[in-house]
Amino acid sequence: MTTITDAAPGRSTVRLPVIRALLDDARRHKYVDGVLGVRASPSWAGPETFNHEGVPVRVVACRSTLAVREALLGRSRGRWLVLLTDRDELDLGAGVLTHLVGHRLRTPDPWDAVRHSFSATGIDPTLTGGAGARDLALGLLTATSVDGWPAARGGVLTRDHALAAVAVQHLGWSGGSPDLAAVLEWSTRPDAVPRIADLRELAGDVLTDAVLQWLAAAALGVRGPVEHLLRTGQVSDLAPWGLVMGTVAAALADGSASTAEREVAAAARIRAEAWLGTPVPAPPQLTAWSEVVAASVTARSAAAGRVLARADELLRRVQAEGLAGRSPVLRAGLDARLVVLAETLRRAGDGTSGDVETAWVTVRSHQLADATDDVRLRAMEAAVRLWRWLATPEPSGSGSPLAEHISRHTTEHAWVDTAVAVLAGGTGHPELDTAFEALLHRVRSRRAAADETFAQALAVHTLDDPPDTGPGTRRSHGGVWHVEDLLHDVVLPLAAAPQVESGVLLLVLDGMSAAIANQLVEHLTTSRTSGWAEAVLPGQARRASTLAVLPTLTKVSRTSLFSGELREGTQETERQAFQALTRAAGVSSRLIHKKGLDSSREGHAVADDVRAAVEDTAGTRLVACVLNAVDDALDRSDPGGTTWDADAVKHLAPLLQLAQQRGRVVVLTSDHGHVIERRLGEQRRYASISSGRSRSDAEPAGKGEVLVSGRRVLLHGGRAVLAVDERVRFGPLKAGYHGGGSPAEAVIPVVVLVPGVVPTGLPAEVALRLAGPQAPAWWTGPVTLAVTPAPVPTGAAVGEPVAALEPTDEGHLFSWSTQPAPATPAATPQASARGADVARRLLNSAAFAAQVDSARRSAVTPELVAALVAALVDTPGQRLLLVDVARLLAVPEAVVLGPVRQVQQLLNLEGYEALRLDVDGTTLVLDEALLREQFELGS
Repeated sequence: MTTITDAAPGRSTVRLPVIRALLDDARRHKYVDGVLGVRASPSWAGPETFNHEGVPVRVVACRSTLAVREALLGRSRGRWLVLLTDRDELDLGAGVLTHLVGHRLRTPDPWDAVRHSFSATGIDPTLTGGAGARDLALGLLTATSVDGWPAARGGVLTRDHALAAVAVQHLGWSGGSPDLAAVLEWSTRPDAVPRIADLRELAGDVLTDAVLQWLAAAALGVRGPVEHLLRTGQVSDLAPWGLVMGTVAAALADGSASTAEREVAAAARIRAEAWLGTPVPAPPQLTAWSEVVAASVTARSAAAGRVLARADELLRRVQAEGLAGRSPVLRAGLDARLVVLAETLRRAGDGTSGDVETAWVTVRSHQLADATDDVRLRAMEAAVRLWRWLATPEPSGSGSPLAEHISRHTTEHAWVDTAVAVLAGGTGHPELDTAFEALLHRVRSRRAAADETFAQALAVHTLDDPPDTGPGTRRSHGGVWHVEDLLHDVVLPLAAAPQVESGVLLLVLDGMSAAIANQLVEHLTTSRTSGWAEAVLPGQARRASTLAVLPTLTKVSRTSLFSGELREGTQETERQAFQALTRAAGVSSRLIHKKGLDSSREGHAVADDVRAAVEDTAGTRLVACVLNAVDDALDRSDPGGTTWDADAVKHLAPLLQLAQQRGRVVVLTSDHGHVIERRLGEQRRYASISSGRSRSDAEPAGKGEVLVSGRRVLLHGGRAVLAVDERVRFGPLKAGYHGGGSPAEAVIPVVVLVPGVVPTGLPAEVALRLAGPQAPAWWTGPVTLAVTPAPVPTGAAVGEPVAALEPTDEGHLFSWSTQPAPATPAATPQASARGADVARRLLNSAAFAAQVDSARRSAVTPELVAALVAALVDTPGQRLLLVDVARLLAVPEAVVLGPVRQVQQLLNLEGYEALRLDVDGTTLVLDEALLREQFELGS
């Protein structure tokens, strides 16, 4: 826009916004048309004619009185004629003045027009004073929208009100006085830069710069850099530079930083002057800038993604990549922390010192550490879990009965396999993958040794296992629960029990290992939309497991499961045997295999008759479905690279939904497990094989193989050689295999799921116990805080619970409880001296005793509260996942929030949160300093 200059002494060039403002003033004085005389430079750069409020307007520049008179002669009624002249009223004469609105010349005052446009009676001098004030007024008039400006509050137009109105109207500002957080949020909008350009083109530099300065004033200590970035068109860099300079400031302000780090930071600060102007603020101001940005980019949005990507680029421009690890927000900061953790894992693996837990807490404290789509984070979490497992002593397995090995696999080794499946695929990051490779080698060596002792116990058990002599001896297999007993012992009693009003849905996932069951159950019981809770069978402490028939193949193990006896056969064999078995038990039932589940109607997840069977809770007490997704993956896809949730198993999600809608109890099990092909093994060729992992004993068992014989070996004449080492196979290359004698193949998980369980209550019609946390302590917590595992009575976790399936004193077959099974004692944290000291002081505190006395009846004892506090004090970051809290408080994870709230009532005095649930909803956080202050525990 052209600025106003004096064309003659005392006369200024007039622009269109002023003309329009004068016309508006005339209208306010009841003039609808006429002649408007304006004292101004007789020059006009605007349109000769235009419309104003529907009335035609003609503007004429008159350099003499004669020119004024000639213009008057040519005027038309019903129009406006605007005369611009530098002649005074004496030169024009009374005859000319009588034709003018108000009989006088108007001296244009743009501020007067601005005042009227804001419906103000006065203007604050801070708005009208200073250089460029006239251009500012003209800019305000030009920027006026059709709807006008908002009226000035109190009648006085202030600078804040005027500039805020422009920011709202033209820059997309949200309104109100700015603060740094709001300015940063606005700067991330994709339209911020083009809006500034549009305002500059419309209303000129003076108004645009004034608005930007008004916004920058909110930045306080970093006003200089913010204003510089705004005025130079680098609006979208406000947030990225805040993150970068915060990282630089962290190194400058850290007295423990190395000399090299401080030199890099100082040089980066100097380089930043090219973008931020000079001087660059001091570290405290830069830190404040960074903290505000960090708080605004926590949301996973497209804007946050752009900010983080740009910040990484700017960090490279100032050559400060080496400082990235100091940032809890930058992507480069997360990358650096992951590399440090990988190196720490590698050193720890070499036997040298390495604080893995501290490095993991540093990674977890990064704001991007909860990104579920980052394969590196999932892999690193698995790596830390495996390192914890390696740091715990492995109990001796030589000579132990098979029941102990099955229990150990279910409670420990299957979780190892779950973590290995996550880690084995790598991340594509060389430094991380190198550390993972070394870790996996150690894990595989230890697992191979455990598998070998399992196989030896399996061979002994199979050889010595006597035949069944009737129902009374069915469960006397040395504490080992056989798959052919599952229907007799659990499924049919559940389906027949009148208290189980809606019956049972039995889902047999062919090939599902205990490791996959871990993933599936975690998804089903933690998803906010699933609505399932895991239960344990009466008398059991943990999830149950059965032993597959040998070799671990479908045609013998699944057929035996559905037959209720050892048997080889086909799907038709299974169907007939199942019908006979359930009919004899008086249970109406239906068995549906893979083909029967597929719907012939487009848009329907399951076949109509399957839906009808599941919904018919009165007429079909037991519905059994065979799902083949896992077994199929062994031939055609990648079972190791699959995330096994309900959506990964065809038909599983809709079947579970139907069961939940009808209130059915779900028993989720398998017929055998599998091992995954890792491209590390070898094929051994034999003449007589029954699968890629089983063969005849024509040749003796080699390394990594085991000879099994007995009544439960249904192929090869009752004597077979099974592969144990996961690297051994007898057939062609596939994605995975089964048939062998490893625990991953032979141990079958038995999961019981109940619908509609919420912390406030449990269904009254069924009587299973809610399961406590199933994962081992090292899965979620540091090994230094590992809880003492509950001793598992021989057979209690693998099949003996059937004896407990008897009516209770109240006449029910089962009794619901929100507490774990009686066999599970409260877990005991191995507190350090520091954690134990804080716990002791808390228990002896008068304030805590008063809280206990005044609290309502609580299921959480003071001793358990103290144990939880001790564990939190000792945990890096003083944070525990709720699954660990559940283990410490000896309650099921599904209802842990209730006890947590009770503990919070005891520890949070007067609304101050010494104990809080983090924003992620899954982590409990202790403020130790506040706890010590509240309860006067001392330092």
